[in-house]
Amino acid sequence: MCGTWFSLDDILKNPVVTPIGMMLECDDPQRNYLFFNHSIDECQSTFAISVTEFEALIVEKIPDEILFGREQCNGHCATMYDISACRSACRWAPYRRFLLRLMKSRELPVDRL
Repeated sequence: MCGTWFSLDDILKNPVVTPIGMMLECDDPQRNYLFFNHSIDECQSTFAISVTEFEALIVEKIPDEILFGREQCNGHCATMYDISACRSACRWAPYRRFLLRLMKSRELPVDRL
């Protein structure tokens, strides 16, 4: 809302950018986002960035298969505030683990649902 633009480095390191969750749009599995808050009193807005913007930072192999909506899926990506770890061999699971590491590096609670 304040119009501030953040670099990838800002998103990863700036304490005023708070990672809050991840969500897959059910009607289009290719649209998966990480969500962040701009945590300053004058703004407090939430913004989303496609997980593909973080692909170069994923150190593990990214599976090709998308399990969302299948029996093997626990549905974590259906709700932004569900930040439970995903152990599935799904395309989106490495991004979820990346988000959890980012939250942990900021000493944010990762046990809220």
